[in-house]
Amino acid sequence: MNPSEAPEVQLQTGYFFSPGFYVNYWQNTILTNFSPSEVVSDNRLKEHREMWIGAQLAALKTKLSGKNHFVGLPPSDPPDVLIGCFEEHRVPSGRIGHNLNWYPVENTRCDMSAGEDVLTQIDRKNTQAYTNTVLLVYLQGVEVVPDMKAIYESITSKDVVHLHEIIVMVQLQSEPNGLPAESFGFVQVYPKYDSAVISRNDTDAYFLEPNIMTATGRGIQSSVVSLGQIRLMPPV
Repeated sequence: MNPSEAPEVQLQTGYFFSPGFYVNYWQNTILTNFSPSEVVSDNRLKEHREMWIGAQLAALKTKLSGKNHFVGLPPSDPPDVLIGCFEEHRVPSGRIGHNLNWYPVENTRCDMSAGEDVLTQIDRKNTQAYTNTVLLVYLQGVEVVPDMKAIYESITSKDVVHLHEIIVMVQLQSEPNGLPAESFGFVQVYPKYDSAVISRNDTDAYFLEPNIMTATGRGIQSSVVSLGQIRLMPPV
C-alpha cells in the first residue's frame, strides 16, 4: 500500500498491533516527533508508552509460545494493555471465526536511579483490583540488576498473591557481553522462577504481518480483519 493511501488511526480499543509494527512506529514516529523529556513524561504519550512496553512482552510471548501475540488497549484502565493471540474456530453457522485469547497486563516502572525498589512496586499492585492480571515491571536507571531470585523467594513466601504472573523487564547493554542492540531481559518472579532474553533483531518475535488487526462481534469473535500497512499519526 502506498503510504499516502494508508489509513490514519489513533490508538483505540479494538485494534491489536503486532509487536514489530508497534516498535517500528515508536522508533520512527514517536522518537522522531517528540523530545526525550516528552517521550518520558508527556501525558499525551502515556498510552503509547504503555503500548511500547506491552509490545516487548507480546514479542516475548510470541517467541516462547510460537503463536503470534498482539498488543492492544483495553476498554478501560486498569489494566494498561491487553496481550493475546487469535485462534480460528468454527461458529454455529459453519463459518470460520476467531477467538482472541487475551489477558490483562498492568505495567509499572521502577526507577532504580531514583531509589525505587522492585518489591515495593510489586506490593503496590498486589491487590484484589489486579486479580488474574499479569504485572510487568520495567526497570529503569539500572546500574546493577537486583537479586531476582531473592525477589522471587520473597513473593512466593507471601500468604496471598492476587497477581496471576509477575515479570521483570530490563533493557540490556550490548557491551561488553556481545548482546545485539535493543536486547531485553525478562525474569519471571511469580508463580515460578524463569528467565529469557529477546533481541529486537528476532524477526519472528517482532513479526510485522499483519500489522494491525481488529475483531468484530460480541463474545466469541466472528471475524478478524487485517488492515495491512497503516499509518499511525503522532498524538496532537
